[in-house]
Amino acid sequence: MLGSCHEGIRLPSVDLNYYAIGWHAAGCLAKSGHRRVAVVLPHRALAGDLACLHGLVDYSRRLREPIEVAEVIAGPTRASFVAALTRLLARPERPTAIFCIHVAEALLVLAHVLRSGLRVPEDISLLCRETIPAVDAGLPELTRYGRQVVRQANLAVRIARSMLAGQHVPARAHMIMPTFLPGGTLAPPPSW
Repeated sequence: MLGSCHEGIRLPSVDLNYYAIGWHAAGCLAKSGHRRVAVVLPHRALAGDLACLHGLVDYSRRLREPIEVAEVIAGPTRASFVAALTRLLARPERPTAIFCIHVAEALLVLAHVLRSGLRVPEDISLLCRETIPAVDAGLPELTRYGRQVVRQANLAVRIARSMLAGQHVPARAHMIMPTFLPGGTLAPPPSW
């Protein structure tokens, strides 16, 4: 299977280690001084999305001063997502960073934050779990994680060949570590 399996399902699979992405993102946020973070989850979260959230939450709970994590659901419509973002940014103690699972939501968050009169990263930092080629050329360059596409494809082909040859393939996840792309949207939180 290309992708992550939900907990309790054991199949040979190949995917990025989304738990590690969440863990690493929480470490970057903590190191920068963030203690209030919002995580934007898709309307229908997949196994990798949930693993990423769990990694971020698990890391933040181990800190002496834990990161407060607020979940925002991106959907079911754009209007409902924008309304949720508006409420999020209007909080007296709004998050100092937003971590998005998907690029589409990260771009909408970036536009909404800027339209709200806030600056990225001076007033609010922005990270994304993934990237696409169009985002790589953007300004400010989004702080994000890159896929190991060739490595992932090679591993999937090796597993498929083994299965087709009748060889035993363990029913487990084969996780690939992503590449952290620092970008320019992560900075220490403002001192209010």
